[in-house]
Amino acid sequence: MADSAGPFGFFSKLMRRGAEAAASADPYGITYKLTKPNPLGHTPGDLPSGRVSLFEHADWNSPRFDIDINQYSEKDRHLLEGRGRDNATWVAWNLPIGTVVTLCDHHRSWDKNGTKSVGDLEGLGGAVDLVGTGNPESTDLNSVHLNDLVATMLWRAVDLRYGAFEMFEHPNFTGIRTTVFLAEWAPNVKHSIVGWHMNDSMTSLKWHGLPDRLSIKLFEHPDGGRSFDRALGWSSMKEAGYLPDHDFNDNVSAFEWYPVIPQKEIIEPVTIKVDTSAGSEAISNEVAQSNRSGSDQKMTLSAEKTISETLTVSTSETHTTSVKVTASQEGGGGIPGVAEAKFTLSLELGYENQKTKTRENAVTTEIKVGVANEVTCAPGGTTKARCITRVNKIPPTRVETKATRWYSEAIAGAERDDSNPKAVWKRVEPVFITVSGGIASSTVADVEFFKDQYFDSR
Repeated sequence: MADSAGPFGFFSKLMRRGAEAAASADPYGITYKLTKPNPLGHTPGDLPSGRVSLFEHADWNSPRFDIDINQYSEKDRHLLEGRGRDNATWVAWNLPIGTVVTLCDHHRSWDKNGTKSVGDLEGLGGAVDLVGTGNPESTDLNSVHLNDLVATMLWRAVDLRYGAFEMFEHPNFTGIRTTVFLAEWAPNVKHSIVGWHMNDSMTSLKWHGLPDRLSIKLFEHPDGGRSFDRALGWSSMKEAGYLPDHDFNDNVSAFEWYPVIPQKEIIEPVTIKVDTSAGSEAISNEVAQSNRSGSDQKMTLSAEKTISETLTVSTSETHTTSVKVTASQEGGGGIPGVAEAKFTLSLELGYENQKTKTRENAVTTEIKVGVANEVTCAPGGTTKARCITRVNKIPPTRVETKATRWYSEAIAGAERDDSNPKAVWKRVEPVFITVSGGIASSTVADVEFFKDQYFDSR
């Protein structure tokens, strides 16, 4: 038995539109950097995942109104019914990480087909965000000035890798609060908060939840004007407990966020080994040739099939815009012989620093899969050759490599490198890549020789 290299067909391109280069933070870590609304330290016993429970009084035994979020459409504003509306003092919740429920004072519908972000709180009055931690949580709505005021609920899954910042109505992070999840807002665009409770009403600010490659600015007017620009993800300063100290009290009407884009990037190639020993599809062929001459003859053993294949390569960590793929087969030898099939896929990621959001994109192409080998037919008999080409789809595979990046800002952990005058801060960062689909193939062949009695009798 012998193996020969199987061909590999592939094309993939990564489009970038937004700011996923900044989305390197761990959702779990971001969750626990956000400020919990004054925890009570205890919760009711019956609180399954996906539930928010509103209690009429400061007592878990008081009348309650349960909200099971999977019974409500995501992102829509839902006006609470009956005793659930304007009637809650304590609230308990148990939500997965990345799930956020926002409780609001007023009600206003939201157009899913419109231009406004799901996080736009215009017309909803005071609000509090219940951020899922994967564990039961609780708070007293008096602490966020929403006692007997909650009328509307909306829930959604949020990509916490982009981070968040928190606005507070009163000094030292008290009063009504609003969490802005950056994944819900386009970067490099001023977003008005006119019509929000926080418009011209914010006195303190936290940005512990910003990844270190992001910054935000707060503006006095919806279209700009004077700004507060100290909220830098890479700075050791993470909060401002009294904005009057910065001459910026009660006058925020817009915000904008910015990714810090590396000016140069080198990504280490990555290699994936694919097991093709038990392919999902087999292509086989058998040939035979009688050689009654006195010398060797040649014949071709082949087994081929045209297959449509799609390979998807995606990463949210880099500015990758193109992917170069090479494939090879380890093992093998001549025919005859025995070898184990090990298919190797190598990726080289291209780079462009002008675009900033990954969207995976896969293209389907047609390729020929199989083998064509020349077989030697010895004189004085019949040579039979058989081959089987096994074809496998590459299973979803997540691999890690490293990228060296140069920035114009002194982000955390970066070292100064004056070899690149436009971006002197260098940092090595992990890059996670997901590969799936595509075609990996291996071929096994065997050859038998049957001596011809007629040839011997001559």
